[in-house]
Amino acid sequence: MLALLIAGSFASTIGWRYSFALIVVLAAVNFALSFRLKKVPAMPDVVIDWVGAMIAAASIIFLSFGFSGMNSWGVVLATGAAPFNFLGISPAPILIVLGAIGGQCFFMWLRRQKAAGRPQIFDLDVLKSGSEKATTFSMAAMLFVGTAANFLIPLYIQIVQGRSSFQTSIAIIPYTLSIFVASSLVAQFYDKFTPRKLARLGFIVVSLGLILLAFTISNNWGQLFVVLGLITLGLGQGSIVALVFNTLLSASPKRLAGDVGAWRGLVHNISGSVGIAVASVFAVSILTVNITAGMAAHPEIPVELKKEIPLDSVNFVTDDHLKDYLGTTSATPEQVSAAVEVNEDARLQALKISILGLAAVALLAIVPAGRMPNRLPGELPTDLSSGRPPTREEEKAEEAKQD
Repeated sequence: MLALLIAGSFASTIGWRYSFALIVVLAAVNFALSFRLKKVPAMPDVVIDWVGAMIAAASIIFLSFGFSGMNSWGVVLATGAAPFNFLGISPAPILIVLGAIGGQCFFMWLRRQKAAGRPQIFDLDVLKSGSEKATTFSMAAMLFVGTAANFLIPLYIQIVQGRSSFQTSIAIIPYTLSIFVASSLVAQFYDKFTPRKLARLGFIVVSLGLILLAFTISNNWGQLFVVLGLITLGLGQGSIVALVFNTLLSASPKRLAGDVGAWRGLVHNISGSVGIAVASVFAVSILTVNITAGMAAHPEIPVELKKEIPLDSVNFVTDDHLKDYLGTTSATPEQVSAAVEVNEDARLQALKISILGLAAVALLAIVPAGRMPNRLPGELPTDLSSGRPPTREEEKAEEAKQD
């Protein structure tokens, strides 16, 4: 919340670039404070799997650039902004495919290293059971929906509502606080409800919040139901993110805590970049369709003016920005007014449909959430004499009994 207020204040006063300067200052402070940390003895027996690290890094880079470039480079066919093309195909899907292939190679390499008893950059025991894989899918779905919503909500407030960066920060505070409250308090329910039930309920709450937002957002900010929708979304999002991470952490031995954290960070970064990229591409695509249809429904906008509007590079813009652009064309005041009306309706509908799409993803995530552990703490079968975790066969038998 403090970061939102500071960044919003900077953007509305001295300039948004100073937020990055502040980050550099904070980094320097953290670096200075790091010398006060307790020194930990070196572990010379630990060997880094450099091959696995390079494969993982290359895969993440390909996926990140691929998804991030979908909007500007083109989803399938290359646009003029693409750095290169292959037979007219955009580099975005090519990089995504290369990243997916690299990901498969990464897991194959890990299995090979584990079978040979050699060091691994990541221990696959974190994902040894179906419930742990389902927990990962649930985590990815929530992070996808959450980051996409974090992209669409400020887009709505700033572009549709025309609010400043500081006003946008203020408007998002209830949503941010609800995430904090939910992630802090969800642990109180671990002794009463299983992770499976909590996850299902969380995704239902997220979808309800998104549906409420989709049907209540309009060209006038300040509606009670819009704020309630943001709070509902935040409560569901915060509870699920905390739940899935704690579930993975509790299901793995303590020695794998670092691997769980690394896996959570990887899923967070990939799902976040994919969520923003897909949300932007989807929203802009719907916007383009809506604007094209809207202009066709307004005969007062002549064909000559339509040719002056670059429909192949449509994006979300404010009314003032659109008026400034149309001022450089041959548009009359009446035509400018009609174009602004088309833009307002198209923007709002595109955001509504995009938010409903996220609600659908949240509802679909109930399926993997249904494979999460269905036991309360203390019900996991263990060998009391050794305190060992259950074998895969024991865990499957226990899951079947719980089902």
